Amino acid sequence: MSYFDDASLVMIPSGYKDQKVYSVKPIDGSGDLTFSRASSATRVNSSGLVEKVRTNESLYSEDYTNAYWTKGFVNLSANSIANPVNGASTATTITPNTSTGSHYLRSTSLAMSANTEVSQSIYAKANGYNYVMLEGYDGSNNPKIIFNLSDGSFSTISASGNPVGSVEALANGWYHLKMTWKTQAGSPNVFQYYFVYDNGSGTSYAGDGTSGAYFFGAQLEYGVPTDYIATTSSAVSVGPVSGLPRLDYSGGASCPSLLLEPQRTNAITFSESFDNAAWTKVRSSITANNTTSPAGYSDADLLVPDTSSNDHFTLRSATASTAQSFSVFAKAGGYNYIFLGADNLNISGVYFNLTNGTISQNTSTLTAKIEDYGNGWYRCAVSSASWPAAFALIATSANGTEIIHTGDGTSGVYIWGAQLEAGAYATSYIPTLSTAVTRVVDLAQKTGASAIIGQTEGSIYWEIDVKEKTATGSDDLLNLDNGGFGDTIYLYKVADGRIACDIFDNSVAQASFILPEASWSVGVVKMALGYANNNCAFFVNGTQVGTTDTSCTIPTMTRIQLGNTGVGPSFNRTKQVLLFTTRLSNADLATLTA
Repeated sequence: MSYFDDASLVMIPSGYKDQKVYSVKPIDGSGDLTFSRASSATRVNSSGLVEKVRTNESLYSEDYTNAYWTKGFVNLSANSIANPVNGASTATTITPNTSTGSHYLRSTSLAMSANTEVSQSIYAKANGYNYVMLEGYDGSNNPKIIFNLSDGSFSTISASGNPVGSVEALANGWYHLKMTWKTQAGSPNVFQYYFVYDNGSGTSYAGDGTSGAYFFGAQLEYGVPTDYIATTSSAVSVGPVSGLPRLDYSGGASCPSLLLEPQRTNAITFSESFDNAAWTKVRSSITANNTTSPAGYSDADLLVPDTSSNDHFTLRSATASTAQSFSVFAKAGGYNYIFLGADNLNISGVYFNLTNGTISQNTSTLTAKIEDYGNGWYRCAVSSASWPAAFALIATSANGTEIIHTGDGTSGVYIWGAQLEAGAYATSYIPTLSTAVTRVVDLAQKTGASAIIGQTEGSIYWEIDVKEKTATGSDDLLNLDNGGFGDTIYLYKVADGRIACDIFDNSVAQASFILPEASWSVGVVKMALGYANNNCAFFVNGTQVGTTDTSCTIPTMTRIQLGNTGVGPSFNRTKQVLLFTTRLSNADLATLTA
């Protein structure tokens, strides 16, 4: 039997766009699912990196003739030379005029988050003058770094805002100039300045009217510099933005899954900035942006114990006696163990081995999980139905059995992406700056689908990649219904880890199949239901669950839903959905799920 040929709907996560998940069949688009999530999110992309939303806040990033940019004693020739990003002739010639003074471009100010790391960058190439200075100003902090376009060297002129410079050498004499700095603690309104200088002194001068530099691609963003994003009249964001389905490649998968999650809030602010004062450091220090993170940028921090013989940690406050999950990405940085706990007394916590991905714990109040994210990185998580203390703590450990040890002052562990969320398991990472951030629930559905749903008989195949058995309420929902749960067939995972399938007609239970928690394992799970009046059977991973129900009535169904359906939270990675308008034989159901 060719299951794909016989199916009325084939949804394999591969094609998508804003607010749409494409189905392979029907080919006329009548089986495509409408997707919604009114917030940004993260996913693991096909390169195995944690992909988060990135935004270029700077406007008119390639058009310096626009009034957004103030011109200080410079003349512009737009679209005069090939740019270094895609080779189009959209780079601008910046020529200081013969007036004595500073020669620059200055952006209009932008309101930014306080006490937060930002980066400004621009592509530049010498055209008679070899020096460009990047300057930021937010009403208080005023960082300045001058760059030499003849050799890529640079030096800090003003350390206000603790600027860190970097340069990327490109072809044809182009350099990508970058400066990362921290905004003031008040109400920062950030200006970007890009100066052209005739020498490295940075003083006022009179231009010769012909020498200058080429500019392209101004960018202002939170965090460390990332790949360039072009803008015009508004900021532009890329990545898993609001309304965009997440095709997730977690665990090194070669084929993606459609990631659908419940609403969650990361209560930890400055989730990637452990040097921020929001994090309390105890007998330890943080070296910011010290190595490449799971996102592929140099924005992971190093947690280093001091040389005292004691415990060494950083922590944040948490709410005791509520269901919470605390997670962080970690990598060995001289020490091979990290400890996540609910206090600083070495009582409630879990040790994670960052060389082999194993766990040991000294408490029964927390459950733990570790996931390999490649390149030495693991995501470590602890969860509790009743959080035992008012802290969420990250500590180093020299031996994986205790957190009291003597540091050498240089060895430590790399950390990135901390998250504290209300719930019995950790969900995908939610980045934060100065405020908590909520990721809204994912939902994919198709209404008016009666033609592709078997009415008096049919079959459902659902393949998911399960990372957690535990859930809060009914979880992992796929349902066919008539606009409500009075007439519905749905497949789900119960809070205690059981897999179930229920059928209701006119709000009366018709059939219920339940697979015990001990009968399946995390990983790829294949489920199939064959249904017809008085003839329903449910299979999981090639085995029939219970016996065939011979007393069920099939409801009328017009809607397909994946994700949060109103019954409870959802958390699944859907790999395939097939619908059939005929009831497959039990032998076929077993073969399909094997």
